[in-house]
Amino acid sequence: DEVILRWANEAVAASGSSRKLSSFGDASLGDSLFFADLLNAVRPGCVKREVLANTPAGRTGSQWEEDKRHDEKKANAKYVLTVARKLGCAVFLTWEDMLECRPKMMFSFTATIMGLALSDDESDAGRRASIA
Repeated sequence: DEVILRWANEAVAASGSSRKLSSFGDASLGDSLFFADLLNAVRPGCVKREVLANTPAGRTGSQWEEDKRHDEKKANAKYVLTVARKLGCAVFLTWEDMLECRPKMMFSFTATIMGLALSDDESDAGRRASIA
């Protein structure tokens, strides 16, 4: 768990984002923005920032605002899962899992993205070796 968490934080930081996870149960995962940053770190340009809603943390007041925030988080999660699938990740969680921040599901999703990144690294190394 710690190795994958550290890798994810380092990848996101290297891409220029200030988002950071303390654990796979981190409530901040509920807005899916960390995963958007992680996917973008693995495959730069794959995430269209204008599609994502930057939902504010904490309660905002009215029920309407809470409903809107939930809808934004749901849309973010669906978008992130769609991007991950298009990149070739085997996705075993739902947008509901993301909103509820289920630690085991967050761990497996992060590990899947890590696997994608490592396969990209191996492909790049293979291409460099065949050129040389």
